[in-house]
Amino acid sequence: MNTNYWDKEGATKIFTHELSSKWVEDIPLDSTVLDFGCGQGNYTVSVARIVGRKGKVFAIDENQEKLDELASKSLELELGNQIEIVNSGGGFKFPIETGSIDFGLLYNVTCC
Repeated sequence: MNTNYWDKEGATKIFTHELSSKWVEDIPLDSTVLDFGCGQGNYTVSVARIVGRKGKVFAIDENQEKLDELASKSLELELGNQIEIVNSGGGFKFPIETGSIDFGLLYNVTCC
């Protein structure tokens, strides 16, 4: 594995907006993050790298095709333990323990 893969600076480069980039830099190792509207996981993968091997990212979306892309990407990049994929079915109830999320990510989400 590339030793720079877990480099936090490299992982934050995908977040181009200054405010979001700063927020992402402040996520500590081992955090639990909810990525709502994750799509194919462009941000999910970067956040998984930031939270590290003991962290967790719940990747939530209603589009199963996009979630399948993320699942493949997650396996390829050996992030299966950090990313938990959840199909929302278009709803807002998720199998996530109350109070277990440290940060929420709603980046480029369009609603309604």
